[in-house]
Amino acid sequence: EREPEGGRQLLRPDGSVSLYDRFRANVQRSGQAEAVLPLPATSVVALRLFALLAERGDAPRPQVIYLDSAHEEGEVLLELDLAWRTIAPGGIIFGDDWVLPEGRSGDGLEGGEDGGAVQRDVLRFAEAHARDLDDTLGKRAWPTRTLGRTRPGLFVSYLSFQWFLRKLPESELPPPGTAAPVAASAPGA
Repeated sequence: EREPEGGRQLLRPDGSVSLYDRFRANVQRSGQAEAVLPLPATSVVALRLFALLAERGDAPRPQVIYLDSAHEEGEVLLELDLAWRTIAPGGIIFGDDWVLPEGRSGDGLEGGEDGGAVQRDVLRFAEAHARDLDDTLGKRAWPTRTLGRTRPGLFVSYLSFQWFLRKLPESELPPPGTAAPVAASAPGA
């Protein structure tokens, strides 16, 4: 087989994958090694570990969590619940594949008539956590016209089809038993 451009291969001669090594090298090269904690584990294991480290005071709660979910109904919701418990107040959780239906085979044929398991689980999560979501993100991003508001506190990029949720900072959380204030958003946001 031909090597990819630049002569780099993801698959080593021994069959292992070099992606993790590349990621670490890129983090080091960018000067962000002190800010990034790479965890070579499944998302469920990594999120549980990170929550434990944060609870023990061994690591700060992350400000940003990106989920590249498995696209299985319920699994996305599980990952979101774990990420929500792990992320710092004011932190952002985001992911992709908002419109990728189940049965997508890579040949352009798409199965299902809706956005698939990712979209359904993210919508369920946003509904269940509506009082703790920051609904002002879209209004602040309005001048760029790249985020659409699918429901209070849940935004999707028109360009990348990535979804975004921001946990309210502790100072803005409504008291238990009350509804969260809903920010007015610009038309179409």
